Amino acid sequence: MKKVITVLLVLLMILLALPLSASGEVVLGGDINGDKSVNNKDLTRFFQYLSDWRVSVNTAVLDVNGDGAVNNKDLTRLFQYLSGWDVSIFPETVCDHVEKEWVVTKPETVKTDGEKALICKQCGKVLETQVIPKSKPQKYLDLEAGMLGLMNEARAAEGIDPLTFDYERQAATDIRVEEITEVLSHTRPDGRIYYTVLDDLGLSFSGTCGENIAYFGYYSMDSDTTAGYTKLHNQFMNSPGHKSNVLNRDFKSVALSFIIKNNRLYVVQMFFG
Repeated sequence: MKKVITVLLVLLMILLALPLSASGEVVLGGDINGDKSVNNKDLTRFFQYLSDWRVSVNTAVLDVNGDGAVNNKDLTRLFQYLSGWDVSIFPETVCDHVEKEWVVTKPETVKTDGEKALICKQCGKVLETQVIPKSKPQKYLDLEAGMLGLMNEARAAEGIDPLTFDYERQAATDIRVEEITEVLSHTRPDGRIYYTVLDDLGLSFSGTCGENIAYFGYYSMDSDTTAGYTKLHNQFMNSPGHKSNVLNRDFKSVALSFIIKNNRLYVVQMFFG
């Protein structure tokens, strides 16, 4: 009987030790400002508190790392948690992450990739991050659209269905066009055949695949756009092997990418059946 009483007393002490809100719910770990969510506002409030600002805080959750003290280590732990690190915070935040949203944390530019994060709207934790590819200069987009138009004009003249632009697989031609500035070949700089770039990206294709590559110079960002894609298209159409890819009835889509480098305009076309 004494053992049973002792066990009950221990359980009661544990329950009493758990931080509770006025409604009897377990206090949300990391909710420093007491607004029932955990986010960067709590980081700010905690910093202010540790800096001796006269701000209100949820005292039940100040010991974020559970070491019995309240100091900068707790601020660091909360920052790590919100940044998606696999760390615990005390009292433990139990959250099913039902309400979440993507937030751009670093906008992309024409020179650098950006980043976005999937953040739980309740506990504020970063659940996933993704790279936002750097945006292409408008000139590249105009070159791509112009060349696709000429390719489909050529196919229409032969009674062949138009090619659709393969946006998903354009990531492969974005890589290949960089590669041909190093080695102008259907063999990649590392010695593998061109279509292995699809495997590297986890992209697949069924049926047939083909590639056209070309360049010319002198060309800059200030050069005429129409003249750029027209000259390269004519190069392809004046070459039997390249022309056969453009007019191949088995090909249904094409990914293509341009780059201006070393005063030259490069292009890669990759066809898919």
